[in-house]
Amino acid sequence: MKNYIDYQLEDFLEDQSFREWVRAGGKDQPATQWHLWLSQHAEQAAIAATAQEILLATGVKEQALPAQYKERIIENTLQSVQELAPHRNVFGRNWHFPLSIAASIVLLIMALWQFNIGPFGKQDPTPWTIIANKGEGATIKPIALSDGSTVLLYPGSSLHLPPTFASKQRVVHLEGKAFFEIQKDASRPFYVHSQEMVTKVLGTSFLIEAFETDPRFEVVVKSGKVTVSTVEKDSKKQQEIELSPNHQLVLERDRHTMVKKVITTEEVQRVSPNNIQKLIFEDSSVASILQVLEKRYDVKIVLKGASLADCALTTTFNDEPLFEKLKIICQAIGPSTDFKVLENQILITTKGCNN
Repeated sequence: MKNYIDYQLEDFLEDQSFREWVRAGGKDQPATQWHLWLSQHAEQAAIAATAQEILLATGVKEQALPAQYKERIIENTLQSVQELAPHRNVFGRNWHFPLSIAASIVLLIMALWQFNIGPFGKQDPTPWTIIANKGEGATIKPIALSDGSTVLLYPGSSLHLPPTFASKQRVVHLEGKAFFEIQKDASRPFYVHSQEMVTKVLGTSFLIEAFETDPRFEVVVKSGKVTVSTVEKDSKKQQEIELSPNHQLVLERDRHTMVKKVITTEEVQRVSPNNIQKLIFEDSSVASILQVLEKRYDVKIVLKGASLADCALTTTFNDEPLFEKLKIICQAIGPSTDFKVLENQILITTKGCNN
């Protein structure tokens, strides 16, 4: 076995082999490595007993939680556990069960229930995907979400995505800066978790800047409405502010304050892609339309295949997400035309106009 002599409560709760041992009834099976090790380390046995109580009391089927959820659950649990009994018998039946432990179990059950089987619907247990846009020379990275939404991930940032969105909500985690164009779906709100800030939308476009090392976070709304709330251990201290187009919100992290103000359209355009103005194309070449979209979204679009020099389109774009615009263009060109994202660029392949 590994060296567990320095294990604290959170380490036992996170240790996969320990969790499996507890859930398999390991404490009642003397012929196990964990039983032998704990019988030889009384101080660690006391901490392990608390971890066992928490795990056994939950009775919740384990899921592959994202790191942010796991850390938040453990942090809340540890805050509720004020004292550990110094010499608790890990194998006995008459465990002392302090109120602080009971409180921690309630927190853990609620957190796991909220994520796994709560009102937002069951999440896929498959581990989440982390899309990072880091490294020297990084540019804005376009990301197509499974619901048709678009994310433009700025350099130095990363986005955490579930394998599939739940039936009653869509949740992602952002570390850094990104511009979102969310596909409208009133039955499934879209949540962006950014450290101690949560942004909720139904269908809109907005920018979030929330680097972990920055003292302040920002949200700028270009279209639609969003609700920004703080993540507080004490629900009574939670703040919530609704934002509309041309609203900017600043969260001062050290003071736990949120300030909303109105900014001009020009200011909005300076801090986020200039892409929500109505675009009208009349008998315009495909190349010129794509050039406009490249500038509006600050992304690279590459054409591959037959020439589209003689291909012209007439269309109007409003506030559709970028990938919806590209889908419309590809369908108008012909059935053989399609697009996909490769690294930090969008590749359009075609066999020519009307083909």
